[in-house]
Amino acid sequence: MFPSGVLTFLFTDVEGSTQLWERHPEAMRVALTAHDAALRSAIEGQRGELVKTTGDGVVAAFGSAMNAVQAALTAQRALRAQEPSADGAPRIRVRMGLHSGEAQARDGDYFGGTLNRAARLMAIGHGGQVLLSGATMALVRERLPDGASLLDLGEQRLKDLTQPEHVYQVAVSDLPREFPSLKSLSAYRHNLPIQLTSFVGRSVELAEVTRLLHDTRLLTLIGPGGTGKTRLSLQAAADMIDHFPDGVWFVELAPITDPAQVEQTIAAVFGVHEQPGVTLARALEDYVRYKQLLVVLDNCEHLIGAAAQAAQRLLQTGPQVKIVSSSREGLAIGGETIYQVPSLGLPAEGSTTPDALVQSEAVRLFVERAQAVQPAFALTAENAEAVCEICRRVDGIPLAIELAAVRVRLLTPAQIASRLREHFRLLAGGSRTALPRQQTLQALIDWSWNLLNDAERAILRRLSVFAGGWTLEAAEAVCSEQSLVNSEQSTVESERSTAHSDGALTVHRSLFTDDVLEILGQLVNKSLVGVQQDGEQSRYRLLETVRQYARDKLLTADESVAVHERHARYFTQLAAEYETHLFAPDMVAWVARFDVDAGNFGAAYDWLAESDPLSALRLANSINFAFQRNSRMAECDRRVSDAIARVRRLPPPETAERREALAAGLANLSTTCMAMGNMPRGRVLVREAVALARELGNAGLLSYALGNLAVYDGIGGDAATSEAEAREAYEISRDESTPRFWMGRGAVAISLSMQALAIAMRGDDRAKAIALAEEAMRVAHGFGNPWTHGMAAMNAARVASILGDLQVAQTWIEQSLADFSQAGDRGFSHSMVAELGHVLRKQGLRAEARAAYRDSIHWFHEVGNQGGIAHQLECLAMLVLDDGEAERAARLFGAAQAMRDRANASMWAHERGDYDAAQDRLRAALEPAALERAWSEGAKLAVKQAIELAVS
Repeated sequence: MFPSGVLTFLFTDVEGSTQLWERHPEAMRVALTAHDAALRSAIEGQRGELVKTTGDGVVAAFGSAMNAVQAALTAQRALRAQEPSADGAPRIRVRMGLHSGEAQARDGDYFGGTLNRAARLMAIGHGGQVLLSGATMALVRERLPDGASLLDLGEQRLKDLTQPEHVYQVAVSDLPREFPSLKSLSAYRHNLPIQLTSFVGRSVELAEVTRLLHDTRLLTLIGPGGTGKTRLSLQAAADMIDHFPDGVWFVELAPITDPAQVEQTIAAVFGVHEQPGVTLARALEDYVRYKQLLVVLDNCEHLIGAAAQAAQRLLQTGPQVKIVSSSREGLAIGGETIYQVPSLGLPAEGSTTPDALVQSEAVRLFVERAQAVQPAFALTAENAEAVCEICRRVDGIPLAIELAAVRVRLLTPAQIASRLREHFRLLAGGSRTALPRQQTLQALIDWSWNLLNDAERAILRRLSVFAGGWTLEAAEAVCSEQSLVNSEQSTVESERSTAHSDGALTVHRSLFTDDVLEILGQLVNKSLVGVQQDGEQSRYRLLETVRQYARDKLLTADESVAVHERHARYFTQLAAEYETHLFAPDMVAWVARFDVDAGNFGAAYDWLAESDPLSALRLANSINFAFQRNSRMAECDRRVSDAIARVRRLPPPETAERREALAAGLANLSTTCMAMGNMPRGRVLVREAVALARELGNAGLLSYALGNLAVYDGIGGDAATSEAEAREAYEISRDESTPRFWMGRGAVAISLSMQALAIAMRGDDRAKAIALAEEAMRVAHGFGNPWTHGMAAMNAARVASILGDLQVAQTWIEQSLADFSQAGDRGFSHSMVAELGHVLRKQGLRAEARAAYRDSIHWFHEVGNQGGIAHQLECLAMLVLDDGEAERAARLFGAAQAMRDRANASMWAHERGDYDAAQDRLRAALEPAALERAWSEGAKLAVKQAIELAVS
């Protein structure tokens, strides 16, 4: 009789068993016999139950968590004491994982999420390691065996993709204590999203998808909505993540409506951006050309043509790229393998007992989801037949099962089955067998929809306007009745009574803000809305199939335009509020809040661009810095450029309000150009911004634009003009009467530091440059914003470097790196790594400098900064020249020069001295013909080839 209640499960596995069997088959047979005996003895000695063997491991259940830990340690000691094989085969090493929770015991086995969690926990460990989940740790921490302790390994994402698990290692003196990092998702490059529910069943399908992915480069999972294509593809990707050193990347196409955005969405996931003179398509091709990665293209059906074209380009360009896509139809391109995702396994004919039914994946899913909303629910002899009928009637479609299971809070399984029976007969004319799967799912959502009252329907369809989720405050602002404009014709405006299809009579009234929370909770309880804790607040999201259904309802409602406008207005106001905080002392707390709503900001912009271009430009200006901070440069460029063009096309009159938005857009666009190395375009834009700001008399905007212009003139070598512009920006920003724009009070510190940099480049007043840089640091420190402090430290480092104070420069660089890291600014963090490379190189620390340049050159390539790439090539060429490889150095210099020419990217004036000295050394090392030949060869290299030559 298997134990029941809260159990602790022990999962074990021999590390590297496949290779051991291939290389030492006879030794493995002997070792596995001893292994089985040792584990059985340890488990039974602690009153555990050996549930089953799994290849080269076991599954055991214990009524006591302490006994389970004792058994694991006893088994590890016995395995370690075994004699090594005579043929030199290594001693087998077994990894172990223990997790505690409830599970269902049926027909000699256990089922449930507890076992899945234990298996995933074991899988991230190493041979000889014993891992505990947080649940097991809580049961044993007060009564560990003598000499045993727990090592806290922190939060780890297991490959079941659900919430992270706090993992602990059991440590004792007579067993190994040190192991490599855990093989959890945290150790790999990926963006796989956390799932709100566990992965139930699908073992056969998962094995088949994994097998197919080994043999094909494009695998498309097809099937109607709700069959679990996305969840299956994500789980397969997680299981195979260690096969892709360059990462596994999830590209969600569901929120995209414009086919032209498919390529941009994929590029944004990779962090690839448009480069001057290089299209986004070419930049994406360059990125994947040498990468070994897996792309998960999700929900392709509504963009099938664009998705197919993008997938084909990725596969043709990147020979080591693999793609798993999900769609309701195949992509229809060469080399595609189609896998029809079946419904979950249904109960065998004649199965009526709980023990027999629980073998079915569909039934297990129903039970698990029902227990999530009604913990006391259990599969019994009384309800087993009804649960079986529910699963059969919905054809085992996972989403349909989940929607039905959530009803156990209100109805018995028999009542649910009865209502499904009547509903499907109505839809299918009484012929159950003629009902296609897609119509089945449609029927289920229709049924769920018809069971909602008017208020719930109104909120659900309005929620479909959100992209990527929402907060309660956002839902209240967008969905409450008083928030809608021109919604007199909305079906939920007036007091009335409505008779529903089930005969219930619901009195409906107007919806107010206070109602939204209650109704949102009802939709969560009915599994139509998902909820997840995001820091200190809850965040909500619609399942994609439900969102599409609700969107269709919204489009046919009279309130569609009003809801979209309200959504756009709310996120425009939110972006303006965020912008003020991004340069305030509380910046760090607001950064994450901005990032999670990036999809909503984009959706708001798309709506306003067509209906209100001036508001669209204001929104683009507000979100510009936050998007740049995440190095989404191409997106910033595209959005602000588009908004400026639309506003310029507006008919007269050209108001001051319009000109102010244009000036801000031009200044913002000039910062993007600077980050992408497109100096000529940026200089033209910022000069127009300065002129407009002067005409308008907008002092705050003028200060910002002048600061940008000072940087451009400094790069161009006009230090005197740069200093004058920075000084004017400082005088404006320090005036208390100046309206705050963009950086607010932080502009004082930054303009001071830019003055210091210009004076240092001028080279005639060392003391003044140092004094201004130090004053800028003091002002920034008092301001309390990490990004502002990082900017001041960055310029102070550049001042010290130009003046030859390399140790001081390194100190400021390290401070700047810490500040930008705290502010979450990846772009400036990598720029400072490049600055660190310069300082290290000048100090003769060549290996350290080379490592810094390698890091930064890849970053500049990803964001499309041609000038940055060229400069890193030049610096690496100087190191190569130091190594005595003159011809290779010449190729790199040639590649850098060609890149500067193509992008019109100027060299900073203070960089010219090192460069000219290197050219003198190069001419001394090579004959003119050899130098010209190598230089020409380098100029012909593609960007990726030049980088490979530099870092190899």
